[in-house]
Amino acid sequence: MAKTAMEYYKLSFRDYKCPQCGENFRATKWKKGKCCSIHCGKLKTELQPKPCLQCGKEFRPRQLKIHGRTQKYCSLKCSYIAKTKVKGINHFNYKRIKTNCAYCKKEMLMIPFYKDKNRTCSKECAMKLRQLKVVTIKTKQKISQIAKKKGFGKWMKGRKNELSPSWNGGKPKCLECGKILANYDAIRCSNCFKRVFLEIVKKRQELKEPTSIEKKLYNELKNRGLLFETQKLINGKFLVDAYIPSLNLIIEADGDYWHSLDRVIKKDKAENAYLKKCGFNLLRLSETEINNTSFGERIG
Repeated sequence: MAKTAMEYYKLSFRDYKCPQCGENFRATKWKKGKCCSIHCGKLKTELQPKPCLQCGKEFRPRQLKIHGRTQKYCSLKCSYIAKTKVKGINHFNYKRIKTNCAYCKKEMLMIPFYKDKNRTCSKECAMKLRQLKVVTIKTKQKISQIAKKKGFGKWMKGRKNELSPSWNGGKPKCLECGKILANYDAIRCSNCFKRVFLEIVKKRQELKEPTSIEKKLYNELKNRGLLFETQKLINGKFLVDAYIPSLNLIIEADGDYWHSLDRVIKKDKAENAYLKKCGFNLLRLSETEINNTSFGERIG
């Protein structure tokens, strides 16, 4: 048989203990954590006694619902007196700092909030300061108009380098070689930038583990008893996989996918031409040759 609304309401009642006085009371489940009466609820919200900020009388303040604040005054009368009649140095929240007027430089007291702003000691100083700003703007506009009329722009064209008022030291120089740069935002010339970039790449390559085909190449050279350098930087332009000083031989291990791209093929051709022109012996080994272990015959 279905239960009525009254029966459901009676079932919602539970036994609770008052957190203030400790007595047991019966109430609905929504009363959980609350007190048994209004009197106990008021006592729970009250804090330790403290003096009133206006009259100095001790009272037990309450915890206010607004941002967790507590009462500062014992009554509404004290609160009204403190907020309306008491002003200046006697007010409990009085804070001022010493500064100078922006116009007459007279010493004055100021609220800390306005410290970084141009504040004046009076309305007269404020009006004079505003007029001064307007005059300076107008004079600048007049000077620019006169300069255009009298042709000062043509006269300025003849003044170059250090003679010009807008001279800022000229074009920058390269940090490495001292060459004058065309771009004002640049730090290094193209050659120095490439060399520094390749040095950074070399350091990263040293920290990084070699590829599988590079490992096979290095093991083969070790087995043959050849002394070689890995990730050698040639003339600050190209980074090669292996260099054998005794044979003046450079060996490159080329991956099939990467070195089949058009832009990489062009780079490889330029690298081959440069290294041969510098007098190096060059040997390029493909990935398939290294994996088939047929590259040993080419090394000789």
